[in-house]
Amino acid sequence: MSASEETKRAWVALGIAEVAFAILSPVGGLVAILVSGPESRDEWMPLSLLVAIVMVTGASLLVGLPVAVHTVGRLTERLTRTWRPLGAGLIHLVVGLGLGVLVAVPLVVWAPIEPLAAVIAFVLPGGLAAWVTRALVPVAVRHRWVAIVAWALAALAFVASVPLLLVTVWGIG
Repeated sequence: MSASEETKRAWVALGIAEVAFAILSPVGGLVAILVSGPESRDEWMPLSLLVAIVMVTGASLLVGLPVAVHTVGRLTERLTRTWRPLGAGLIHLVVGLGLGVLVAVPLVVWAPIEPLAAVIAFVLPGGLAAWVTRALVPVAVRHRWVAIVAWALAALAFVASVPLLLVTVWGIG
């Protein structure tokens, strides 16, 4: 595969990853808040988790996903290109879970967030978004309209994440 084809696939993957993560992250966060309940180790945990979800989702959409797709994602795709789709998808899932762990561990250690809630809110959405992205990139490359729809939805998620970060991180608004 030529460098230009690899770059095209990476940009298509970024659009799909943005949409998948923009959907999966809030869903995972809501489930994590519901699962953690009032019996957590800290009464502020649900509020802390909500703020962390908003911040992580916004930062991931603006910075984390573009960096991950164009570095780790490209490398993983290069290594699994000749594999069967299921095997390649599972490797992408594991890589996404690993990236989610990098986010979840500091939140469990330094914030009042339960480990199970962190796994549901931060680890699973990253892994599932990577798996969905790997599954849909071949379709999006074959059918241009899929890539266009993914990028249109990704643009909405990207634009929506800016005010989220402005309010939660910098207190503007």
